[in-house]
Amino acid sequence: MSKCDNMTKMSTTVLDTLAYAKRLKAAGVPDAQAEAQAEALTEALTNQLATKQDITEFQLTTKQDISELRIEMRHELSATRAEAKQDLSALRIEMRELKIDLIKWMVGIALVPGAMIVGILVKLS
Repeated sequence: MSKCDNMTKMSTTVLDTLAYAKRLKAAGVPDAQAEAQAEALTEALTNQLATKQDITEFQLTTKQDISELRIEMRHELSATRAEAKQDLSALRIEMRELKIDLIKWMVGIALVPGAMIVGILVKLS
């Protein structure tokens, strides 16, 4: 028996190498060349096709990656929220300080004309 008699080593039969080689031989391809082509095609298919196990492992890995990403995003979101709260508190404090400064300036500006009027009246009397 030749090497062509073997089926691919995947869990499902992808290519019947014996039948493939027989077809090539029937079409006039020399025996050695038909067998070599069958082996090469089998090897190419075996190396390029994903098995059920490959797909299952990929799905598991993908699920784990997504789970890890979710955890990472939750931590990032938590950190961002905490930072935003701190920034908002700092802004509120700064706004209160600015409000106090503004009131001081407004009171000062309101008192200056009154003091000037009192000064002028004192001078005139």
